[in-house]
Amino acid sequence: MSRKHLPLIVFFTLIGFCSQAQEMVVPLQDNPNIKPATTGATIKKQRATLPFVDDFSYDASVPDTNLWMEQQVFINNTMGINPPTKGVATFDGLNALGRPYRPNDFSAVGFGDSLTSVPIDISFRSPADSLVLSFFVQPQGNGFPPETGDSLYLFFRNNNNQWVEMWRKRGTFSTAFLQEFVSVNDPQFFHDSFQFRFVNFTSLNLNDDVWNIDYVKLDINRSPADTNINDLAFVQPPSSILTEYTAMPYRHLQTGDLSSQQQLVVANLYNTSNTFTLRHTATELNTSTPISANALTPFNMFAKSQATLFNPSYSLGLSGSGPFVIRNTYFIEALNATDRKSNDTIQNEVVFDNYFAYDDGSAEQAYFLNPALNQPSKTAMKFELRQPDSVYGISVYFAAQVPSAAGKFFSVVLYDSLGNSSAGDVILKQQDLYTVQYPAKRGEFSFYAFDQPVGLGPGTYYIGITQPANFSSDSIYYGLDVNNDNNIQKLSYNVNGFWFNSSVNGTVMMRPMVGGPFTPTSVQQIEKVTETILYPNPTTNTVHLQGAIWPEYKICLLNGQTAAEGIITNQTIDLSNLPAGQYIIQLISADKLETHKLWKQ
Repeated sequence: MSRKHLPLIVFFTLIGFCSQAQEMVVPLQDNPNIKPATTGATIKKQRATLPFVDDFSYDASVPDTNLWMEQQVFINNTMGINPPTKGVATFDGLNALGRPYRPNDFSAVGFGDSLTSVPIDISFRSPADSLVLSFFVQPQGNGFPPETGDSLYLFFRNNNNQWVEMWRKRGTFSTAFLQEFVSVNDPQFFHDSFQFRFVNFTSLNLNDDVWNIDYVKLDINRSPADTNINDLAFVQPPSSILTEYTAMPYRHLQTGDLSSQQQLVVANLYNTSNTFTLRHTATELNTSTPISANALTPFNMFAKSQATLFNPSYSLGLSGSGPFVIRNTYFIEALNATDRKSNDTIQNEVVFDNYFAYDDGSAEQAYFLNPALNQPSKTAMKFELRQPDSVYGISVYFAAQVPSAAGKFFSVVLYDSLGNSSAGDVILKQQDLYTVQYPAKRGEFSFYAFDQPVGLGPGTYYIGITQPANFSSDSIYYGLDVNNDNNIQKLSYNVNGFWFNSSVNGTVMMRPMVGGPFTPTSVQQIEKVTETILYPNPTTNTVHLQGAIWPEYKICLLNGQTAAEGIITNQTIDLSNLPAGQYIIQLISADKLETHKLWKQ
């Protein structure tokens, strides 16, 4: 592969006879969900025994250290599409800490994630034992597809400590999970430290070129077409008990917000038909209060099949306004002792707190806007209040990007309605001059509070972020949850003076905060006062101050970088060395800070 480019999924909106790329989706450049089991300490590995089986259905985000040597792949239940069982191992261009292998080199390609088995003693085995390794593989999944120059490899370690390539799959767009079989039938592999290794050839600067693997099995007495696994398992988490939101304030909950049933997907991996028996419990975690418990009607499934089941909803009947966390747990009663137990249980949780959310808190991709020249960039997420309440601000999942968005300016805007060609936006609150801040703990939301909450009656409203005009490549990246599809119904964007419904599948991760004060992310507090008038504004080479006396100034670009700073003389600031454009000017004294927008023509 001679060259790599930054992959984009670009959506187009037609205005008159012109078209412009507006909504952009890109791979993540950071995965905060990876939490290594070790912090550099070496764990003594024990030899594995046959059968060697791993379906990655455990809760950890890294591979089982009893089975695997490295912690580079991402164990998850969000990147695979319809896997054989819950949990997959995802290969990409991010390392064991969830960071790019080569973060500042967009042309870097090479071997990325490795997944190497611990040593297995098969010295007493021979080709006559019919030893076969099988696994399921899927390119792309909920990530970005590997290109034709990218590959997923499988190597075996021989008795000379050499790695021998045994299997390779070229990059392609997403397909269903396919089961592959590789025989261990060469005498060079039958030694006391046999290992096998998966490794991807990929872009090394982001989680591009995604591969998912599942249900790895190495055992004797198998043919190269032995699909028998003998397991009953869950495939994906149950659907939410809520019809629309993934989280909401309990006081806003109405009967119509509760789904009539929860959806489950289960798999019979046996070569024979089998009858499933499932049980369900629901518990409020903060008080350990049982909410519901029932057994589903037993049902029969054909061999090698999946089925979608439904469990009727239940009433909550909780006292007070929360916060509450409802955990739903489903259990499969195993048919025999050989069934894997880790995939027999699956859970989801619903939060009732001081915010509305459509996302599940996990980003698989990143979203940003590409505006027209001289136009601000706006997003607005729709939400509904079922009773009078106060909006206190917004929480946002900012996706990592290069260069970083930290310090870039934006406004938080609360709308009663969004305008069109005949009527403007009805803005209830606009708070300017926030800056992008990434929380100290990766993978968390950033919180921005209004200086005063906005009291509202029942109804539909919108909240979002506006970036000033002409920020160009400094667009802010937002986390995109691709497992919950709400953008088309809930997200609007405006990059050329007109509002449009989003065309991007998934959910941009921003949430209105309601009902009470919260602790904002640690950000620079900008005191917004109006003691000083700047004139003329727009201006050409100088700007004059009227009002308070200020000793110093700082002028920033809209991305937060300093463009000029100095001492104010005679209430005048010289702008002759600055190019034309829009700036943020800060007037500074020992005990306060005043901030204004400034235009130079």
